[in-house]
Amino acid sequence: MTPMADDGFQERMDTAARLAGNATRLAEKTGISRRAIGEYLAGKAEPSRLRLIAIAAAAGVRIEWLATGEGPIPARSGANPTDHPAPVDARRLATVGEMIADLYSGENTPLPPRLLARLQAEIYADLASVTTDETGWMIGLKVALQRLRRDLWAASE
Repeated sequence: MTPMADDGFQERMDTAARLAGNATRLAEKTGISRRAIGEYLAGKAEPSRLRLIAIAAAAGVRIEWLATGEGPIPARSGANPTDHPAPVDARRLATVGEMIADLYSGENTPLPPRLLARLQAEIYADLASVTTDETGWMIGLKVALQRLRRDLWAASE
């Protein structure tokens, strides 16, 4: 994913920092160093997919909007920028991404990075909003992947 390929990324990062409180608060909420956040804001560096997702979650914005400028800004309807979202569980987020990639690979279907990021963020956010325990998380993930597989099959018909 190359969010900085368009000229509006720095502006969206600035908006995300303001929504989180400021750049320091964004760094605190995401666990990303203040220096790295500063480099993203200055256009000197580009966040990884996991960091982009963490920034979007901390700022209460949609990952798609942060990465591309497309779609609505709020991550959820009625989102309050002063809300403090739960920190992103990097292990669970990575598991979601790996399982989506495995599903697409098993179905011999191309998976563009932007689509992976969107699906990963959506499934993670859905699961995080309904469960915190490991068993519930894995059951919910399996159900989400089954739905995704059905959607892939339907699209190929």
